[in-house]
Amino acid sequence: MGKSAATPALRKRDQRMQEVLKAASDVFAEKGFFGATTRDIARRLEILPGSLYYYISSKEDALLKVCEQTGRRYVRMMQVLLRDPAPVTELVARGILAHIQGNRIDLVYSFALGTRELPPALRNNLSKLSRRYQQQWEHLLERGVRSGEFHAGLDCRLAAVGILALCNG
Repeated sequence: MGKSAATPALRKRDQRMQEVLKAASDVFAEKGFFGATTRDIARRLEILPGSLYYYISSKEDALLKVCEQTGRRYVRMMQVLLRDPAPVTELVARGILAHIQGNRIDLVYSFALGTRELPPALRNNLSKLSRRYQQQWEHLLERGVRSGEFHAGLDCRLAAVGILALCNG
């Protein structure tokens, strides 16, 4: 079987994985991480719980995948903004808008980063993504200071934390 024969199957599996992650996100948003079960996710997809394990190994795995996917999307969005030569004030406005226009997956992402009771491995992976995203905001704000768009005394780290707190609030 050639490569082209496998491509539709891989696309179908990727599409189903996205459906699983969307269902998990919706269940987490409705019931909270601790109130949700893999059975709830399977029920949302109208499949047997055993079939769900083809895509995820646990609800922790589902949350990690949902959050990592969202974190990577935010990081990519900031990479695009950081390459854009537009005025930093415009880029900040676009970055805030992109952040807050997210869907319920973004709420799960924010929830996970603020929950200390999650398993340490999950917390650590998400914290790395969160730090990277925050650092990108800091770099953008530092560029604004260098260009004279922002006050030279601006604490870019504190400003980045403030922007993200407001967006997630």
